[in-house]
Amino acid sequence: MLNTHRDFGPLKDGIQERYLSYYGIKRAIKDGATLEVHYIRDPVPFTVDEDSLSKGFEQLCEEMEVEDEEDKDFIQRERSKWKELACHPQRLNIVLDKIIDHFLKYPDPSGFKAQIVVVDRKACAQYKEILDAKLKEKGLPPDWSDVIISSAQNSEPMIERFEYSKNEQDDLIDYFKLTPSEWEKWNRDRFGEDKSKWKPPLKILIVCDRLLTGFDAPIEQVMYLDKPLRDHNLLQAIARTNRPLPILKKRTGIVIDYFGVFNDLERALNFDENIREESLIDWNALKATVPGEVTRCMELFKDIPITDTRECLLAALRQLRDPENAKNFEHNFRSLERLWEAIAPDPCLYPFRHQYNWLCSIYLAHRRKPIQETYGELSVKTRELIQKNTTFLRIAESIPVFKIDKDYVTRLDDFPSPSDKAAALEALLLGELSEDDPSFLYRQLGERLQRIKAKKDARDSDTIQRLQELQQIADETVKAKDEPARLNLTKSGEYGLYTVLRAYSESKDEVYIAECARKMVAHLVSNKLLTIGWSNSKGGRMRVEQSLLAESWNPPYTKLGFDPDMENPAFLAPAVEELAKSDGIP
Repeated sequence: MLNTHRDFGPLKDGIQERYLSYYGIKRAIKDGATLEVHYIRDPVPFTVDEDSLSKGFEQLCEEMEVEDEEDKDFIQRERSKWKELACHPQRLNIVLDKIIDHFLKYPDPSGFKAQIVVVDRKACAQYKEILDAKLKEKGLPPDWSDVIISSAQNSEPMIERFEYSKNEQDDLIDYFKLTPSEWEKWNRDRFGEDKSKWKPPLKILIVCDRLLTGFDAPIEQVMYLDKPLRDHNLLQAIARTNRPLPILKKRTGIVIDYFGVFNDLERALNFDENIREESLIDWNALKATVPGEVTRCMELFKDIPITDTRECLLAALRQLRDPENAKNFEHNFRSLERLWEAIAPDPCLYPFRHQYNWLCSIYLAHRRKPIQETYGELSVKTRELIQKNTTFLRIAESIPVFKIDKDYVTRLDDFPSPSDKAAALEALLLGELSEDDPSFLYRQLGERLQRIKAKKDARDSDTIQRLQELQQIADETVKAKDEPARLNLTKSGEYGLYTVLRAYSESKDEVYIAECARKMVAHLVSNKLLTIGWSNSKGGRMRVEQSLLAESWNPPYTKLGFDPDMENPAFLAPAVEELAKSDGIP
């Protein structure tokens, strides 16, 4: 029988390789295109001794890989003995008990989903029937799972009910791909706030041949494999789990083998050894990284005894005054958090739960946001750990968190030393000024903040000076919040343009500069140049730029000191950018 990959794969050392081409997985992971995939061996034996089977692993795989449809139909009708044994109800009950236990402990709490890959279409229907019953026993909706199979003639009734139309299958697949937040929006848009009407999420797809190649669903983290696959088929199948999903902090893909495919990995993946090692990594190897990840995260605090006191937490926060230390800690903590989310609730994490809980409190306090806001950013299993022992969380909550407003100075008195005050104010300013698309003024203040952060001298005299410089930035930030109303710059675009003119003007008369900003905006509006969407086109921006430049040459703006002979004065580009930020804002 013809097999494309077997018969046309490249020759290596005179041996026919069972693949056509290969893109290095390490490179893909480095590029951020894919994640590592880890495998777990958990084979469930057939109900008879495997020596009595008439077919070996290679023959089983060959039956699965037949490309000729007539040959495939013949084999399906033959109903090989091994398939009957693989789908024996006793065995399926064992496999599905394992699947449900793993799914509810590992991917589901984090919002991830799974595929179950079985031997044929009939097995899909059998799995679905037993899985429905087991979900009902646990008080969970059977709609959590569904079947995706190809249609065929003369199917048995138990199979035929899953032979959905293409549109129905597409709808199921789209629904499966929804993240938890997308699922909520999907239901809210259709049924409003009455959750009794909401459709349960689709969390598990049961397949045999469909969706094993070319299926891109980042929400899928786990593949439960109960089918003989090898080489390119196996490689493509496991790749269904390796799509990144940063919003859920996806760390890895997981393949759990119940059939025994990975009992001999070299035979299952007939590739170069390096390729094989890149493709699948033993789950135990991932667990083995936990001690090192915790140690790396704790390195900055190695001289600080862990105690449930405010002083201990403040000592840890002092270590993060150094910008490089803070950057490394945030990177290392997020890496550890993703690892914890992937492995929990595995017992291997138990010895490290105290340290990790403490590190979480440092991260929460370091972020200088309201604790509940930062707490909500943490992964589900990390939040569960914190809730089991809230001592460190309560200490983190005792660290003052405040906004940059006219009363911020008095709140700084809650911190015991200048260095603590400087660290708190710096972190708070960083959060205030680090917007995705900051205004011209916030960019200026942010650049000053970065220059201060770059100073690493920790002497007391320098710390006091550092605190004074930070307070100057904070004062200007507070001032900026009140200025639009004080200067009567309340119309769209006026205040942003004012901040640019002030930065480049020779005059320091803020009343005069404010009047210039109002006149310029009024000129652009009267000429219908600031209509909604003007900034989305190159032509719209060019017209605003040219009109603004020409307007700046007029006598009322002379005191600004802009050279009328300059074709591209320094104020022009940032002025257009500031006006663009208010495009569409009434």
